[in-house]
Amino acid sequence: MFWEKGFASELLVGSGGFPVFQSTNGGVAALATDSAGNLYVGTFDVVNTTGEVNFWGPKGKVVCLQGLSFEAAGIAVDRARGRVYLSNPPGNQVFVYSTKGTLLHTIQ
Repeated sequence: MFWEKGFASELLVGSGGFPVFQSTNGGVAALATDSAGNLYVGTFDVVNTTGEVNFWGPKGKVVCLQGLSFEAAGIAVDRARGRVYLSNPPGNQVFVYSTKGTLLHTIQ
């Protein structure tokens, strides 16, 4: 399976018009792609005040980071080093995770 270039709105809508991401309690807070074209989607649930980052690759969706206590306002991916950077502006922090979901350190 190969990725095709398109608009973000097309990436967020699956085949047949069914949404790839839907939420009744929150929404998409941040998007990023890596050099392979995989999509990282940061979401936040305002009811439970938890965030997560979903990874979308050729095999579909995988939740790679969950139970975050903040809404990631930005995501950056360094595929060469295997790191995902999540910004938390209210906390004045950047969290550095491995692409496997392990918190490596926090930049303040």
